[in-house]
Amino acid sequence: MEPEERPNEQHEEPTQASPSTGPITQGDEQRPSNTDIPGPKPAEQPPQGSGSKANLEKRTCWATIVIAAATGVYAVLAGLQWYTMRHTLTQMKTDSASTSEGMKKQLDAMEKQATAMSGQFGEMCQQSKQMRDATHLEQRAWVGCSGIECKELAVGKMFTIKFGYSNTGRTPANALRIRYDLHWDSNDHCDMERIARTNKERTETEDASGGAIAPGHGRNRPIDVNMHNLTDVIVQEVKERRRFLYFFGEITYDDVFEEEHTTRFCFLLDPSGWKMKAYPQYDRME
Repeated sequence: MEPEERPNEQHEEPTQASPSTGPITQGDEQRPSNTDIPGPKPAEQPPQGSGSKANLEKRTCWATIVIAAATGVYAVLAGLQWYTMRHTLTQMKTDSASTSEGMKKQLDAMEKQATAMSGQFGEMCQQSKQMRDATHLEQRAWVGCSGIECKELAVGKMFTIKFGYSNTGRTPANALRIRYDLHWDSNDHCDMERIARTNKERTETEDASGGAIAPGHGRNRPIDVNMHNLTDVIVQEVKERRRFLYFFGEITYDDVFEEEHTTRFCFLLDPSGWKMKAYPQYDRME
């Protein structure tokens, strides 16, 4: 039985999707239509075009080139800097060696010069000392014995000795003092050095002028010795040269350079004519 046709019946078409132009297959019939899905799935992204990928590759290539160029420039600059530093270090070593050698030569020259100057200074000091000593010796006071007289040795009488001394220098002698003593001995060649060291006690007297003698001037000082132990036997032994009397001592004075000097003297009594003879073994002028 054939279906009944309805001429006035209108068919509704789908409003959201249009039918495909090709034939419908069995698979298409089984696949759900687009009218059942409201839109694209959230996880799906539309595919990118080939132009975006090419731009990205181009940018990466340029970035690599720029980085490589920058690295090369940095390497060149580092090399130049290293070369400059190496050259500077070498120059510094050369200059340092040259400077060190120059300083060593200068130090050696300075040492030689200092040694020479030290020697010259020593010679100058020695010459100055010699000149000072020569001037001192030339200008200082010199006091020595100028003569001596005595009276006859007699029992119960003073033995008087007139002792003369003078300043033969060019400047005054100050603070002059005389110290003397008598020594009896059985030998006319006794060791007065030993005796003077042993017998240190002296009779001391100052010069009558206050202890100062001008250059070219002198004094005759009488010295009275009390011979209280003198006997006729001793006087006879002296006359027979079996006993000897020594008169010795020192003259001490200061010069104008404030240096102290000592003149030693010694005389031996000669009974023939009763006079005093010099005994040079002890005499010394400082």
